[in-house]
Amino acid sequence: MGNLELGKTLSYVGGALSLISGIFILFPLVGFSGIFGYIEEILDFRVFVAIFIVLFVMMITGGIITIIGAAQVEKVDPDKAGTTVIIGSVVAGVNWISLIGGILLKQAKATSGIFAGQSYRQAASSDQNRSPARYCKNCGKPLEENERYCRICGTESTQW
Repeated sequence: MGNLELGKTLSYVGGALSLISGIFILFPLVGFSGIFGYIEEILDFRVFVAIFIVLFVMMITGGIITIIGAAQVEKVDPDKAGTTVIIGSVVAGVNWISLIGGILLKQAKATSGIFAGQSYRQAASSDQNRSPARYCKNCGKPLEENERYCRICGTESTQW
């Protein structure tokens, strides 16, 4: 498993854990009301509730941002997706699992195809410098830049 897949997996797991933790943060407010009598003597109840609500919002928001970042991997540069995952991790209170996932996404390299070994940013800039693809008018297969005849059906290219 390469950095890209591992980073994506860790990001999803970290995001899900942030969401679950955020939900469990609310349990003391809802389910353990008997404890509040004791806590009320030590700390103003409103401050206690405010702290839990802020933690809840941070964990849920961070989890959502992290999962959005992990889902972006296929659509955008993994470097940008990694940045989104890291931001979500920090918002959630530094979720170490998703933080490591974001770092791995930022370091991901292309592992196959003509851009193997290049960063996705380098691959994208190399791809923009290539000439536009040509296709055979008979069978539709792509033609290389210097091909006069189609390798599949033998039809002569009119763009030569």
